[in-house]
Amino acid sequence: MKFKMNFGTLKTALLGIIISLAFAVVIVDVLLLAGVFGDGANKVVAAVSMGICLLMAGAFITVLFGSHYGLKDDHLKVSFGIFSDKVKYSSITLIRQNLDTKEVYVAVEDDRGVPTYATINLVGAEADKFASELAGKCGMLVDYFTPEKKDKK
Repeated sequence: MKFKMNFGTLKTALLGIIISLAFAVVIVDVLLLAGVFGDGANKVVAAVSMGICLLMAGAFITVLFGSHYGLKDDHLKVSFGIFSDKVKYSSITLIRQNLDTKEVYVAVEDDRGVPTYATINLVGAEADKFASELAGKCGMLVDYFTPEKKDKK
């Protein structure tokens, strides 16, 4: 089962802007190479610029659309663009969920027994479903909590 990562509105908008700007630079480079702006353009610089912008756009598109959490039979797969990591269910020691914000937190122990804490980037109902599915795979319960509200006086 896959759960798509949520980057939030601001980060998603910034990724979209960067992708759009990269494609705009590619269009300008194509026009430069075609000689639309005259013959004074450096063809090598325009070609390198176009290649780098295509690589950037591809990388950001992959991050935006290829980032997810996958619950497999024996491990949690975390994919961030082209990079993936596997976390064995046996190394997950704690699953907590904030009832107010629906954020899910996971504690993972390494080989030395040192825990690492991570926030799972999901929204609302997806976070609820992920926490319960992950708890079932790990054979543990989700620790639900509500943060204390501090009164301002």
